[in-house]
Amino acid sequence: MSDQDFRDRVLEYFARLEKQRTEDNQHLEKQLDAIAEQAKEDNQRLEKQLDAIAEQVAENTKAIGGLAVDVGWIKGKLEAKGEERTALWSKIAVGTAICSAIIAVIALFL
Repeated sequence: MSDQDFRDRVLEYFARLEKQRTEDNQHLEKQLDAIAEQAKEDNQRLEKQLDAIAEQVAENTKAIGGLAVDVGWIKGKLEAKGEERTALWSKIAVGTAICSAIIAVIALFL
């Protein structure tokens, strides 16, 4: 093999190698673009999901607030019934004491 043939083969090899690297770079750039596009779509999807979650949390907070009001109202009603019963028992005790006094006075004179 002569020097010229050797040089030609080396130059041809380098030319093929450069062409292959160019193709590889283009392929990698396409893959990076596809990955970037997929990441962009994933970010948009995640943002939509986060917005939906935030909306659901707001609705739950509102519902819990309404529930707290309702529970407070029920608690107030139950406390009022308890107070009514206590007042009724005290009225019964006072009535019983008055009746006992009247019976005692009647028994004293008879």
